[in-house]
Amino acid sequence: LYVGDVLGRDAARCLTEVEVKNRFSVGDCLEVIHPSGNSEIVLERMENAEGTAIPVAPGNGHRVWIPLPEGLQGAMLARFV
Repeated sequence: LYVGDVLGRDAARCLTEVEVKNRFSVGDCLEVIHPSGNSEIVLERMENAEGTAIPVAPGNGHRVWIPLPEGLQGAMLARFV
């Protein structure tokens, strides 16, 4: 299930900004889809724009920050269902 788009990275926080399209949660297995290659991660933490830890990205219209490797701007995220 398509859940979001990678927008950019905050190097100071070591987090990546994601524009949420569908709900996903801490603990979900996500696939990072990028021209350089796809990879799978288990989402260990997530923050809102204020830096507060949150357990769920509720859906379209939200932006969250998650830990991802550098160089993935423009990637799409999918959740395994």
